[in-house]
Amino acid sequence: LLIDGLGRCNPPRCQEAKDLVQHLEFTTRPPRASYYADILTDSNEHRISLSNIKIATAMIRAYGRANDIESAIQSFERIPNPDVVALNAILDACCRSSQLKLALEKFGEYVSFEQWRNQINDMAAVAKSGTTIKPDVVTYTTLISALLQLRSKAATKRAVRLYDEMKKKWWIYPDTVLVDTILTTMLSGGSFGFEPDDIQFTLTVLQDASGLEWEDGQYEKRKKAVRSILVGCSSEVWKNDEFAYGLQSTDKKKEADEDPLFVKKGWNRIDSGFRLWGGGNTEESLDWTRSPIDGVEDGKSDLSAADSFLASKGWNDIDSGFRIL
Repeated sequence: LLIDGLGRCNPPRCQEAKDLVQHLEFTTRPPRASYYADILTDSNEHRISLSNIKIATAMIRAYGRANDIESAIQSFERIPNPDVVALNAILDACCRSSQLKLALEKFGEYVSFEQWRNQINDMAAVAKSGTTIKPDVVTYTTLISALLQLRSKAATKRAVRLYDEMKKKWWIYPDTVLVDTILTTMLSGGSFGFEPDDIQFTLTVLQDASGLEWEDGQYEKRKKAVRSILVGCSSEVWKNDEFAYGLQSTDKKKEADEDPLFVKKGWNRIDSGFRLWGGGNTEESLDWTRSPIDGVEDGKSDLSAADSFLASKGWNDIDSGFRIL
């Protein structure tokens, strides 16, 4: 905690943190014979030293905040068997230092589904080798976020591939942080994010988000925000897939076949109360002089639709002289 606290200072006090660890490592070092015995048994990972996985991970975070990627790499390489927390720390340090290529190289070096699958039955070999690390959602969030911030087609395609790999290979599903990161970047404005593939990616992420635990109304808020931005998009993906991804309300789904313009524009139907009568069958001309209770026989009304509407509003009929030919 102390090392992490020094790393969170502004600016990060990395040298002081390193000096503190080295001082404690020297003052708490066991007798010489026991020291070499600890090295041979790998128990030195539990002592205070720069190779201790927790201390090294805290140092990596501190160097990452200071944009000192070389020192972060050195700290990472001191760890005999890095875990996913240490991997996430070095990936974040690379991305903070604008070393995305290096982050992807480290990811490819330590994350391999094929190797992990082949070694999963021999846990002792996996623990001993330490070369294959099973990622988590934080791992993918770090890389996907950095790729999308480049706002280029190539980077976006790589982000989409990582997202698919996360779900289909590792069976890791996004959390609310990853969903918000993707939606915020893809819908941040400009021409970016409105290509057919980009829209399909955004809608897929939004659909995946429906299964997450949100606070009351938060998912609906995001769904509404996505729809309000994409509804005016001319992409055929949006036109064809808005039903599939559940972005239309039940009423709009029923009205789609009746008025595509309302669906495309995202307009709501509001009854203005305006009516046009006439122009129909002359034999069904209306008798405007009847009262609302006339024409009632055996509890049934023979009033026309127009008469019933006037009666329901309590309006009097006035002939305006307007005619439809």
